[in-house]
Amino acid sequence: MQPNETKLYREQDRGARAEEALRNSILLESFDVLRKNYLTAFMASAQGEEEQRENLWRALQILDDVENHIKKVARDGRVARKQIEDLANKLTAQDRNYRLYAGKPR
Repeated sequence: MQPNETKLYREQDRGARAEEALRNSILLESFDVLRKNYLTAFMASAQGEEEQRENLWRALQILDDVENHIKKVARDGRVARKQIEDLANKLTAQDRNYRLYAGKPR
C-alpha cells in the first residue's frame, strides 16, 4: 500500500467516526443546549457586563468551531472514500486491460 493510500484510508476512517458523532443524539443535543444557554445568558446580560458578553460570544464561536471541525472531518472522509473507490476502479480497469491484452502479439 502506498503512503497516499494509507492517508486516504486514515481519512476515510476518521470521517466515518465523525459521521457517527454527527448522528449521536447526545452530542447534537449538547450543541443545541449549550448554544441556547449561551444565547440566553448573552441576551440577559446587563449593561456593564461586557466581559461576560465577550466570554459568551467566545463560547459560541468555539462551539461553532468544534461543530464545523467535525463536519469538515466527515466531509474529508467522504472525499477520501470516493478517491479510494476511484483508485480501486482504475486498478480494476488496468487489470482487465492487462488480462485482455496479455499474451496477444503486438
